[in-house]
Amino acid sequence: MNRFSEDERKHIHALSSALRNVDITEKEMSDMRLLYKSSNGIPFDSIDDRNRPQGPTIKSSSTLGSKIKRAIDAPTSLFGMSLVGYSKGDDRWYMKDVFRAAIEEAGLFAANPVIPDEIIPWNESEDEFDEDEQIVDDILADESIPETVREQLILARVGQGKFRERVELVSGKCRLTGVSDSNFLIASHIKPWRVCDNEERLDGHNGLMLSPHADQLFDEGYISFNDNGALIVSEALAPDILKAWSIDTSVNAGALTQLQSKYMAYHREYVFIWR
Repeated sequence: MNRFSEDERKHIHALSSALRNVDITEKEMSDMRLLYKSSNGIPFDSIDDRNRPQGPTIKSSSTLGSKIKRAIDAPTSLFGMSLVGYSKGDDRWYMKDVFRAAIEEAGLFAANPVIPDEIIPWNESEDEFDEDEQIVDDILADESIPETVREQLILARVGQGKFRERVELVSGKCRLTGVSDSNFLIASHIKPWRVCDNEERLDGHNGLMLSPHADQLFDEGYISFNDNGALIVSEALAPDILKAWSIDTSVNAGALTQLQSKYMAYHREYVFIWR
């Protein structure tokens, strides 16, 4: 395991412990064995979509993926596609190295050994799986969530539905430009949708109404706000962008609400680019 970083080794240990303690169905075990053996990847179109091993069992919220996630209490940002990955370049699915190592550490195939094909190192840069799309799949598969709520959670991802309505009640105009016509504003999550729990995804205090260019800067961490409403601009943002977009760095639309401040603290720590 020397090739792994300290954080990766901790993740491997957590996955290994989960694998030893969760109930694994015959289908899930079969899929793990197939992905483990096929170290050079499984062609995307080689298996019927409903039975494709990387989809309905390994990463799905309703099966092995959610069991492991719950067992290690993993936040979405950590869980993601840490088990399998998809290389769009050659249309193949792979078992991630950390998951392979966790299986080996857990001795999962000890009673019935699996000999992998020649191992081809996984190139993380080729993994083009959209983490948001996996979360959408998880929400859609979670039958414990009422259908109407599931619909609103998906709409909230793109700043629509109940989330947008609630944000408009809290923050009716763009904090950067002052524009108040909602036809020209985007309901932007303060704490990103992908790392929120379902309650946070629909919380109007976890949002700002922003003009499109302000939304882009905020979403990518080039700007943020102090609790008193003062704009914070990252040093990574080129001055000519500020000038071209006529951004007034002294703008202050007033203090955030107490609940907004909680979410903004997350944005400043984990999204805003400090440098």
